[in-house]
Amino acid sequence: MSKVLLVTPLHTLVIATTLILMTGCSAPANQNAQKTDIQTVADSSHGNGHAKSEEACSNNLLTKALPPKTTINDLPFERWDCTFNTARAEYGTKGGKEVEITLTDTRSPNINSQPDSLHDFYTHMGETVRQSAQFIVQTSVDTRKNTPAVPGALEAIGGPDYLPIIESTLTGDPLVIQVGAKDDHTPAEVEALLRDRYALSISGSDKSGQISGLSGSQAQTLYDPFLKQMHLDSLP
Repeated sequence: MSKVLLVTPLHTLVIATTLILMTGCSAPANQNAQKTDIQTVADSSHGNGHAKSEEACSNNLLTKALPPKTTINDLPFERWDCTFNTARAEYGTKGGKEVEITLTDTRSPNINSQPDSLHDFYTHMGETVRQSAQFIVQTSVDTRKNTPAVPGALEAIGGPDYLPIIESTLTGDPLVIQVGAKDDHTPAEVEALLRDRYALSISGSDKSGQISGLSGSQAQTLYDPFLKQMHLDSLP
């Protein structure tokens, strides 16, 4: 039987780790760490990381693409969190159900204005995030297209509702909602690479950790209300 590659956080970790080793950087502990290392290092370079981050949001053009600061899908707005090349929005309650949206400008021109000691780090991590998002989206598109043609493949993952869901964006780029196979308990996540530059990632969590075990339609119900209120076509 032909094998169908299903994209999971493990695949993402392997790809991200390989790419980081190729660029000479240390591998992150997990996928979420890989996506937010840029922000963590930037915040730690300032005395008051959170205050600096909130201040950065006021001049961050990426925030124009984020959903509004209001309750969405019964989850109240928590906060925005920004660096020079990232913008993150959180909805929900700490210790309860939350949705986190992260936009990263992987080729931000502002890299050149950062401290020399961090310039190479930002450049390498930006490219790593871009390539990882590109791989996830393309592999998910291929999986959605090719799996039905492979005998037994749909049955193996639990049926068609466990295939990646591909949505289109106002930028003309595909957006992926992935849940993994029915019995894998893979976290339900959104990934997109917009204009070959802006990496979008959305994930959910609750008191048990990342939200997993959802079907594709259930994941859409969770994330679509946020996606419909984003303005991705406003990205510079």
